[in-house]
Amino acid sequence: MSISTKTRKRLWAKSGNRCAISKIELVFEPTTESDDSIVGEECHICSRTTGGPRYDLNLSEVEIDEYKNLILLSRNYHKIVDDNPSYYTPQRLQRIKQSHEDWVRQTLDFEIRNIKSIKYPESRISFLSRILTGTQLLNVISNCHGYDFDNDELLNEADVELVGAFLQNAQDWGDLVSDMESGERVRVKHTFSKELQDLEDNGLWVFGGVVERKVRLADKITVWRISVLRVLHNDNSEIIKLGFDTKLDKS
Repeated sequence: MSISTKTRKRLWAKSGNRCAISKIELVFEPTTESDDSIVGEECHICSRTTGGPRYDLNLSEVEIDEYKNLILLSRNYHKIVDDNPSYYTPQRLQRIKQSHEDWVRQTLDFEIRNIKSIKYPESRISFLSRILTGTQLLNVISNCHGYDFDNDELLNEADVELVGAFLQNAQDWGDLVSDMESGERVRVKHTFSKELQDLEDNGLWVFGGVVERKVRLADKITVWRISVLRVLHNDNSEIIKLGFDTKLDKS
């Protein structure tokens, strides 16, 4: 067995391309004289080799290469971790991994800019921010007069079903949000958070925002709020990374 492309993409994306321990960036931009430099390694928390660091005979061949048994580290920390298995136990590494991914979600911001709209070509959408929580999503779809939803080309039927259901739910709840009681809002936010996590687990990120569009009704010009959502693959070249303190790269 080997690590699948889907699992590899998920690990790098959720780790923010950073070492889970040192936080240093693991991919460096190409220069005129060289290609990208990758200094990160996809490390097994429990070794696939009998007698290796933290080897667990209860793990199957499939489980060894699954996301939950992997952590992204620099080459130096990979060696340190494997040379000290009594300190870097599976439980400790799982905590480090979870803490790092939480830090990435809180610290690293993403956006896309100069968004094109087929449905509302006259609307100006300068940028959209990444949507991470049900609360953020509910704010984007609330009190709007129209919806401008779109997505990347999807690669399989499972993703088609996942994205299609998500966008339809967003529009359906957007139409009902003004009539929701407080308790129902809480449940909807929770549902949205789970759906966002499902998309993220499949390498899909959601970006959103609200734009205003002038609409002529009879002889009167009125302004409509348009909810904008985009579902993109997390390696889409249009995604811009923001928010890391560059001092971290010097540590």
